[in-house]
Amino acid sequence: MKRILAFFGAFNPPTKAHIELAELAMKKTCSEEVIFIPSQSEYITEIQKKNFAFEDGERIYMLDSLIQNHPWLNVCNHDIVADMQPRTYETLCWLRDRFGIKPKLLIGEDQFLQMETAWKNVPEIAKEFGIVVMSRPFSFANSYIKNTPFYQSIAQYVTEIEAPSAYKGMSSTDVREHIQQAKAHIDSIKRIVPEEVLRYIKENYL
Repeated sequence: MKRILAFFGAFNPPTKAHIELAELAMKKTCSEEVIFIPSQSEYITEIQKKNFAFEDGERIYMLDSLIQNHPWLNVCNHDIVADMQPRTYETLCWLRDRFGIKPKLLIGEDQFLQMETAWKNVPEIAKEFGIVVMSRPFSFANSYIKNTPFYQSIAQYVTEIEAPSAYKGMSSTDVREHIQQAKAHIDSIKRIVPEEVLRYIKENYL
């Protein structure tokens, strides 16, 4: 059976860290493919309380554009086209039943440390699929696995991979903040220059 990692997230937008760390996790676990599964924009803004979300189609387009140069990467729009945001376990089961695969869940340390309180079906995810945690340097994940009963109960199904320190602070949040700042600057010069000049500035300098 093909060894696959399932990477759930907002990807709002996708960053180099998403792509490069997913590839690192794939190589470290001897997997052959990573499936990116973006969540619904409404879930991002209403449940996760992010102040901005690219549209569903925009994030799918951005992820699809990466496939040509990253042939190990695949994109699944299952969660986006669902009537409401599915649980991670539900989508993993759907992938298994639809394609005959058993993808391991690839997850960041921040989400892993929320599994005890904020997630559903964690024991089932761990036992039926397995969990790969991409942890930060000087990680807390390992100590949680060793010292917390909940994490001890799934420890045998968890693989921890340390992310290089170079990726610290490389986040979608930073990208969104820079985009919003750029929009604010554009709005400020709209009053000053003709539309033709503004278009030239956008095409050549922004």
